Amino acid sequence: MNAEQWNALYPVGTPVFAYPGFRPEDDRNARRLVTRTRTEAQLSASGDPVVWVDGEGSYICLTHVDAVSESVWQAAKDSEVCGAREPEPRTGTSPCVLPAGHGGLKHQDKWTNQWPALPVPVGDQPQPLDDEVDADAVAARAAQVISNMGGEIRELTHQRDRYRLAWQSASFRAEARGEGILRVVKDRESYQQWLKQAEARVAELEAERHTTNEALTDAAETLRANRDRIAELEAQQPTLCGRTRDISGTEYPPCELRADHWQAYCRGNGGRSYFLSIASNQPTAPTEETAS
Repeated sequence: MNAEQWNALYPVGTPVFAYPGFRPEDDRNARRLVTRTRTEAQLSASGDPVVWVDGEGSYICLTHVDAVSESVWQAAKDSEVCGAREPEPRTGTSPCVLPAGHGGLKHQDKWTNQWPALPVPVGDQPQPLDDEVDADAVAARAAQVISNMGGEIRELTHQRDRYRLAWQSASFRAEARGEGILRVVKDRESYQQWLKQAEARVAELEAERHTTNEALTDAAETLRANRDRIAELEAQQPTLCGRTRDISGTEYPPCELRADHWQAYCRGNGGRSYFLSIASNQPTAPTEETAS
């Protein structure tokens, strides 16, 4: 089970059986803690899912922590015994079966074998002990000191791992933040490049529009000039004679000569019809003098 799955199932304060060293199936003398979790599960520096429990300074791997029900936990707590072992065990001795924290001067196993416990001082000064008890007490004290040293070592190891986790977390956050900054910078550079391309395209379209406007202006000027020329040419078109009746009253196609023509005859139908028309003010033929 990984840390995420454990946290989803078991909140902080869950009753557990924890095994700081070996599990009982691996070592029949394995130490069991009837305790509760005091943190959420997380990854240690080595990458293992771990959790901290009450009564233990260092973390314990989740493979060595069993969640139990409140009733099972309470029953185990009620039946919990001291469990201390003789510093130099004799043949046939077993762990102390007295209640945990019994505070007696001697431990006792299930065979009623006894050995000295850590002496408890009475009053302001330590009470004197006989030589045998004093020697046993020194040995017990040495064992206790060694045990305490082990606890301190575990606590230091726990602190070291905690600092490692904090460092890794800070490192991951810094790395993620750095990647985020790089991504923002990259996006900003992309936006700037896109903006430059857009500005270049706008300038290109404006130049194209200017060129188009100039072409339209030239075309409009050309149209105006052609219109004026057409009007000028139309104004220069001579008015045709258009007479259709000759002096005898016969009808002919309209005369195609100029209205002020000097000829005595009219001509129509593409020059195929000639006739003398009635002209009230027929111009006379030009003389040599007027022709010149």
